Amino acid sequence: MLRGRDRRATKGLALALAAGLVAWLPRLLAPADGLAALEKLGFELAQFLAPERRASEVAVIEMDQVSFRARGQDTAPLWDRSLHAQLVRNLKRDGARVIVFDVVFDKPTSPEADRELADAIRDHGKVAIAGLREAQSGHGVSGYQTILPIDPLRTAAAGVGMVNIQKDRDGAVRRPFIDYPDRPGLPRVAAQLAGAANLPEPGSQPARWLRHYGPPAAALPRMSYTDALDQPEGHFQNKFVFIGGALRVKRPGEPVDFFRTAYTRWDGVESPGVALVAIDFLNLVRGDTLTRSSVLVELLALLLVAALAALLCTSGSFLQGTLLAAVLCAGAAAAGFASQAWGRIIFPWIAPAAVVVPVAWAWAMATGVAEKRRHLIAPAAQPQVAPPAADPSAKPTLVAGGPATALVAKIPDHTLLRAVGRGAYGEVWLARNAIGLFHAVKIIYRREFADSAPYEREFRGVTKFMPISRSHPGFVNILHVGRDDALGCFYCIMEAADDEVAGAVIAPDSYSPRSLARHLRRHRRLPAQEVLDLGLQLAAALNHLHQARLIHRDIKPGNIIFVHGVAKLADIGLVTDLPKEPGAATYLGTMGYIAPEGPGTPLADIYSLGKVLYECFTGLDREAFPNLPTSLLAEPDASSFRLNQIVLKACEPNPKRRYPSAAQLHADLEALRKRLGGAG
Repeated sequence: MLRGRDRRATKGLALALAAGLVAWLPRLLAPADGLAALEKLGFELAQFLAPERRASEVAVIEMDQVSFRARGQDTAPLWDRSLHAQLVRNLKRDGARVIVFDVVFDKPTSPEADRELADAIRDHGKVAIAGLREAQSGHGVSGYQTILPIDPLRTAAAGVGMVNIQKDRDGAVRRPFIDYPDRPGLPRVAAQLAGAANLPEPGSQPARWLRHYGPPAAALPRMSYTDALDQPEGHFQNKFVFIGGALRVKRPGEPVDFFRTAYTRWDGVESPGVALVAIDFLNLVRGDTLTRSSVLVELLALLLVAALAALLCTSGSFLQGTLLAAVLCAGAAAAGFASQAWGRIIFPWIAPAAVVVPVAWAWAMATGVAEKRRHLIAPAAQPQVAPPAADPSAKPTLVAGGPATALVAKIPDHTLLRAVGRGAYGEVWLARNAIGLFHAVKIIYRREFADSAPYEREFRGVTKFMPISRSHPGFVNILHVGRDDALGCFYCIMEAADDEVAGAVIAPDSYSPRSLARHLRRHRRLPAQEVLDLGLQLAAALNHLHQARLIHRDIKPGNIIFVHGVAKLADIGLVTDLPKEPGAATYLGTMGYIAPEGPGTPLADIYSLGKVLYECFTGLDREAFPNLPTSLLAEPDASSFRLNQIVLKACEPNPKRRYPSAAQLHADLEALRKRLGGAG
């Protein structure tokens, strides 16, 4: 008969193993999707944390928005093929080893341009171009049709490969391009032209998954098409060159050639299809493609981890059990990372690490085994000590919604009514002054900071902004600033924002300040006219701030409030002087709104404002930029297109191509407003 401790261990083993099997079971039930949800998470986390390996032997040339504007082109398939011919000739001159076009040349353009490109392709000798297999149905016909390049280009190319991509149910691309028995994928055709040896035959090997070498934007050398044409001789020497579309804003009905990858969950960035062609090619050439472990290996691993985890039930103490759980989790994670990074095998480590071990640990703690073992020897009786008497001099002010054990700063001639918001370092209260007017009071406590530097920085931001706070209608008015060093805080009294529902009418018991963030949560996507009005108000305020030689550094919807219906820049704790040297400002702000080159310049503030307008205009999160909602793509109009162009320029990653000033952003918004008939 099992003893009590052994019974608990057996039950813990059974419970942990059952939980692991439930988490692992979709591996068998959803073979079409390849990886179950938890396995996808582990697969992508292992890719994200793996060291970056820059693929210097390839070059990706993108037919992007900049190239389309600079070269006056329309769509990627109908691009001026004389430009392609010029690029191919340049690449031959440089000694590029293989050229791959991720473009389906299925329609003729001008005979001269088509012939010129065919001659350039034939002259190079190692150029692969794309084909596509599409499903067709209707009129009693179903099946697939193969779309191939036009004859002059198909016969001139060294190979034609399909660009059909495998997307999982969540829309992400984790597996290579499809190799059909009669038509291999474009990466395989390119690998054959590169002379890769021992390529697996299509269908002869287990299912494969893509192995990335870092975020596609960082691991692959990428260049705009228009810049590639201007490179000096020798730039592409010995390179494998991949050319394809990277245009996010297209005509209605045209697919956007951007895809979720193993990194999108973490950085929000999607990859152009041509970069995925290059990654699949590198996997084949380097022998780096990933396969997954067998069903038997995975089941044995689950059983082993569950058995070890069951030892938690017999551990000597809570600390020992927790340490053992941590070691088991780390070991399972390390095994998964190592097998994927060096063994090129996807092992579902997250099921044992995130399910089996935590369940066993929770079971052990719930049964109180550790506690019971600690009390087998009763501790000596300890004398009862009365708690110290309360200090009558300490009289904390208890206010509904506030910290119940902390002193609240005394605000001159104001009664604090209730806390209505809390930021990273302080609280915002609704207060009533001596004559009954409502104000907002922000209190910043020193205790919220690890050291005094950020606390003093917040105070400097308020003191720099207060003198100009009433100089523009787009600034929140700072009425008074005070400091209580004895209590360890400072505060600023401001005009109160409108109520989220009642507007300028404030009822203290139900008051909820109207910020742009809350407005977007209620309405999701704002009409174009409202976005224009909002942009005009904020661009004018931002321009005035910059003219005062100040920068904001944290423009986002949560830091924009409405007072009597007017949008105003608020939360000015990060306001500071324009830096004397580039990059001198401290790297502060909110991720997603920070410009790629970093915060601390007027151009960076313009980028942040552009992201705010993007969220208002599209209803999408800032991390989705520059994607557009399906409804907008389905029913495009001139005003939406022009507003999107303004947002794209405000959020241009290259600061040299961004609006040089908030005044010019305001001018473009004003011109669009007049065009829409909203002037006056």
